[in-house]
Order: sequence, then C-alpha cells, then structure tokens
Amino acid sequence: MQAIRADYFGRTSFGAIMGVSTTIILFGQVGGPLFAGFMADQTGDYVAGFSILAVLAGLGSGFFIFAKPPTPPQRVMSAERQTEPSSAS
Repeated sequence: MQAIRADYFGRTSFGAIMGVSTTIILFGQVGGPLFAGFMADQTGDYVAGFSILAVLAGLGSGFFIFAKPPTPPQRVMSAERQTEPSSAS
C-alpha cells in the first residue's frame, strides 16, 4: 500500500496522503466492529453486518483495479545537453 501511494502521489505528497488514508482506515477499524455489533443486536446474528462490511471491503479493493498508473514525469534536458554536437556523424 505504501509503495502504491508513493508511486501515485510522489514524495512531496506522501506524508499528507498517508495521514488522510490512515484516518480513513482508523474510522473503519473502529466503526466496523461497532457496526457489526449493532447489526447483530438488530437482527439476532452477525450475518447481515459482516455481509455489508464484506461488500464495502470488496468495493474498496475494486477501486485499486480501476486506478490508472501514473504517467512518469517528462525530463527536461539542460541547455548544455541541447547544444552539444552529435557525435554520430
């Protein structure tokens, strides 16, 4: 996950992206068990709660499939290299 974030967002944004994604993960880690317990209280078993959480996890994983890889940045040639004569002649 960290390597994907680094490739997609670069070094300059890595810390901010990690902070935002860690916050989202934290809500899932705290809210998931609470939601499953609530659903168990409402329905009498954990099947509905776990099924909903599994669908949400599957949707989240599916977003990685549809994410397009970043295009590599274009390199700018320095002025020195542009003015050098070609040695191929």
